[in-house]
Amino acid sequence: MSGSISDYLEDKALDHAFLGTAYTPPGAYYLALLLADPLDDASAFSEPSGNGYARKSIGGFSAASNRTIANSAQVQFAAATGSWGSLTHWAIMDALTSGNMLAHGPLTNPLSIVAGNAPVYQIGEITVSVVEATWSDYLANAMLDHLFGGATFTQPAAIYLGFSTSAPALDGTNITEPSGSGYARTQVTAFVAASGGTKSNSAQIQFPQASGAWGTIAYGVLYDAATSGNFLAKGAVDNPYAVVSGNAPLVLAGQFSLTAA
Repeated sequence: MSGSISDYLEDKALDHAFLGTAYTPPGAYYLALLLADPLDDASAFSEPSGNGYARKSIGGFSAASNRTIANSAQVQFAAATGSWGSLTHWAIMDALTSGNMLAHGPLTNPLSIVAGNAPVYQIGEITVSVVEATWSDYLANAMLDHLFGGATFTQPAAIYLGFSTSAPALDGTNITEPSGSGYARTQVTAFVAASGGTKSNSAQIQFPQASGAWGTIAYGVLYDAATSGNFLAKGAVDNPYAVVSGNAPLVLAGQFSLTAA
């Protein structure tokens, strides 16, 4: 059963990684079974009521790999004492009742639960992935481990925007930054708070004046250091252009956006 993180958790993850607003993971996670697709914003969340239904604790999650985590313990629901209805989706919650929806997805095999049924999900059957192609593999795995595994992800002291003349791969390869001619990554001094799984720069980003050609700038790349460091995310330049001597590229507020999934 494959799923993705909710708008709520996307915003928490983006603010934790880029705004410096720390997100503390919950002490426990609970699996809920749902009667409909809850949607990313949980606006259509619909859970059975009565007849022995209750969310079940998820014992833990595997370490993130390939942008995905999975449950590391079996999840066994109690036997129903009556109908739970037609179940089509699942969600991971941060509380036994009410709380926030952290992730969700469709049931591989929809269920019509009647008295005596006791749904069970085996180790590795519930997976959550970050599929959005702006986050690097490094950031996706690190944030999943923080959000679901309790591993600490320390927010970078500073975030830097660079350019690439080639399309970066999510593993950090195929990034071609300009070299020399006055090129340098430039610090992103401020981000807006994330909303709806998206965040962007809240102040303009002024690059130094080129003293020679930088090539055709096609992508923006975010790092946690002015040189080297960890590749965090990428974004395509809306209108790629060739930087020549005398140019000083300027990224306006709101022009570089990040999304999550």
